[in-house]
Amino acid sequence: MHWQEAFEYLRSGRPLTPRQLEAFAFNDGAPMQRWLPTDAHMLVDDPFLRDVTLRYPRGATPAPLPLVLRQVEPMLRADSAAA
Repeated sequence: MHWQEAFEYLRSGRPLTPRQLEAFAFNDGAPMQRWLPTDAHMLVDDPFLRDVTLRYPRGATPAPLPLVLRQVEPMLRADSAAA
């Protein structure tokens, strides 16, 4: 249900600011009428202890269409195989 509220927020044309993204993240799973302000949440510094190599360097923006097609292609193949 909270995903529908987020979708409706975006569809309404209201601005998607960094502060609004924080509100979505901090209150994930809660209906909007029960959201708490972002400063009411406690953050815990919990580092990820594994070495990680960045797939995309900072500033690099991958073209979205090949990424979408790569995700959709297996679904299309499975659908055509079932038909």
